[in-house]
Amino acid sequence: MVHSSVLSRFNEDRAWALFREALVADLDDTQEGTTRAGTHLGAMAGTVDILTLSFAGLQTEANALTFDPRLPTHLEKVEFQIQYRGHLIDVALSIDSLLIRLHPSTAPPIYVGSAGAYVELAGGESTDLFEARRGLQNKSTPDLTR
Repeated sequence: MVHSSVLSRFNEDRAWALFREALVADLDDTQEGTTRAGTHLGAMAGTVDILTLSFAGLQTEANALTFDPRLPTHLEKVEFQIQYRGHLIDVALSIDSLLIRLHPSTAPPIYVGSAGAYVELAGGESTDLFEARRGLQNKSTPDLTR
């Protein structure tokens, strides 16, 4: 899994192959019995990390949640939920969109960003970061130090 994560930045095809290998090892119990014993629980968590951190490029900055996606061509769409600063957030990434939706919440607004374009969202709001990135190319970056 570590190799898949690292390769996601340099060799998409090899990263995808290693990711699939990790999934198959757990789902098909290719090591004959270790899945039932719980040995692969950590490996399954690692595959989730690859989807969120490597393929979606999820990172936390000082005051923002950012994405630097590198979706393999073999993977058409990734969807997941995360919690961040009191918000439950739905993330849906495809080749042409990066939809971020905050569930209704009274938590303070947060910044989400991609490629230097940031959007402030409050509970119940959503944005397509790819669209925002195209529309905000000539605008200044907000002060995220507060």
